[in-house]
Amino acid sequence: MVTFSCQATAASASPNFTATWRPDVDPHVVLVLLAGALGVYDPGDDDTPPDPAAVAAHVPLLVVDLLAVTGVPFAGCLEAAFAEVARTERYDD
Repeated sequence: MVTFSCQATAASASPNFTATWRPDVDPHVVLVLLAGALGVYDPGDDDTPPDPAAVAAHVPLLVVDLLAVTGVPFAGCLEAAFAEVARTERYDD
């Protein structure tokens, strides 16, 4: 199961997430990533779901921002994420 600190990481994103050095950052894509991480995003309800390339470009930026804001070590969150994937694969029908 994902540890509380890693879940809190997704929930405590900086409300001022801006990347002036990356003017192509799309707040909608960041919102989709956060909602997806929290399990509340349904692409069927999104009139303009982001394309996979946009998602792939925004994930590293969001991860870096979340780690900087929370101070949570990346290795611990990555380990927890892989453990959750393994758990889901084991118990999900």
